[in-house]
Amino acid sequence: MTLQSSIRQLLLLICVVVPQAWKLWSSNKASDLMDPTLGDPPSTSMLLRYINIGLLCVQESPADRPTMSDVISMIVNEQVALPEPKQPAFVAGRNVAEPGSFMSSAGVASTNNVTITAIDAR
Repeated sequence: MTLQSSIRQLLLLICVVVPQAWKLWSSNKASDLMDPTLGDPPSTSMLLRYINIGLLCVQESPADRPTMSDVISMIVNEQVALPEPKQPAFVAGRNVAEPGSFMSSAGVASTNNVTITAIDAR
């Protein structure tokens, strides 16, 4: 795998998968994220738990994101109650865009279709 293809996959995840996961989660359809070719999940509740954990990790405010030790605890200990995730950073303050859409809410594309986002670490 080349660096360029790795970057493309990361951008796909950030720009398409996370907003779609949030859209399905917030409409109580998160189980639709399951790839049907994988067969029946061992447990729908476990699948929803992992989606919940993933959405917690991409919340807009770094202070709201769990630490890695918290994530491990959430995965290993099924008895740990999970907080409800807030809207992810990648869709906060705007509607989920259709894949491939670079238009602003006013319908005007940027001059060069490039957006720069500064992501704050914890």
